[in-house]
Amino acid sequence: MFNLNSKYVIDLFYPFLDLFNFNNPWENAYMIKMSNEAFPYHGLMLYIFKAFQYFACIFNNEQIRYFIFKLPLLISDLLMFYTLNKLSKKKNSALIITYFANPIIFYATFIIGQLDLIPMSLLLLSLLQLKERRNILSAFILGLALATKLNVLIALPLIFLFIKQKESVAIAIKYSLISIATILIIDLPFVFSDAFFNMVINNPKQAVIFDTKYTIGIFEIYPTILILIFIYFYFYGLKKV
Repeated sequence: MFNLNSKYVIDLFYPFLDLFNFNNPWENAYMIKMSNEAFPYHGLMLYIFKAFQYFACIFNNEQIRYFIFKLPLLISDLLMFYTLNKLSKKKNSALIITYFANPIIFYATFIIGQLDLIPMSLLLLSLLQLKERRNILSAFILGLALATKLNVLIALPLIFLFIKQKESVAIAIKYSLISIATILIIDLPFVFSDAFFNMVINNPKQAVIFDTKYTIGIFEIYPTILILIFIYFYFYGLKKV
């Protein structure tokens, strides 16, 4: 399944990582006018895949190199299954069949080569630690998830409300600060770069929630944002989470 390589891996991710040599690869990519889709991820994702690319370069066989390059996706896949199994109240074979037979995960991750499985697996691991009352570890792992893809940020207000109701506002604020500090420290070498801002933070892929909208007169309505606001207010109004 690793032999089915997409343009994302061959034409975008791999050439982008070649530009990273303890410098700012987004600056280099921006200078040579590389596509904005080259690597719309944050610092931790860069470090993870550069490490695996470095190891993969030991081998001459192209398919072995791409196999090793995609190992983080397989590890994240297994981590996500482990976490879902732990979060599930009932242990049954249906979860195994449903998860590993999911064609969407298989196609998007192992054929197209999308990396979104990594932030999602870290987010779920963070929720597992939160469930087991390991707040500091949970906050740190959530920060790692943010340091792969910032879209995970939409989960932070819900976690904040959960901790506020279960414990206190002070603990919820501390949790949020640990998560935010983690991503800032990891992104620090790149965060003040215009190239990083344009290719990652301001990348159109990050604004996917604005893709669907309805225009009524002079007003523009974004259903995804309205749904998120509804969910936040719903959780805020719950007396028990």
